[in-house]
Amino acid sequence: MLILFSALIAVALSGYRAGIITILFLILSPRILGHSYNNLKDIPFALGYIMAIYGLVKAINKYPDIKIWPWIWMCLGLAISFGTRAGGLILIPIFFLFIFLKWITSQPL
Repeated sequence: MLILFSALIAVALSGYRAGIITILFLILSPRILGHSYNNLKDIPFALGYIMAIYGLVKAINKYPDIKIWPWIWMCLGLAISFGTRAGGLILIPIFFLFIFLKWITSQPL
C-alpha cells in the first residue's frame, strides 16, 4: 500500500507516467525491500505518513470545495503514523502550514 499511495501522489502531482516511474523505483529500491523484510515499524509508519500526505495533496488541489475523502485519508494516515511512532505528530503542523499557505495564496490582493 505504501507503493500505491506513493504512486497516487505522483499521479496527482505530475500524471500517470510519473506514477508508473514511482512504482518502478519503489519496487526496485533495496531500502524499501530491506525494511519490509526486517523492520516491523518503519513500513507502517511510512504508509501512514504517505497516506496523510496524499490526503493533504488532494485537499490542496481542491481547496475551495474540499470533500470528505481527503480529510479521511489525512486522519487515517495520522492515526497510523502516530500509532506506530511518535514522529507522526509532525504531520499536524505540516497540515496547518500547507493549508494556511494555500489560503494565503488564494486570497485576492
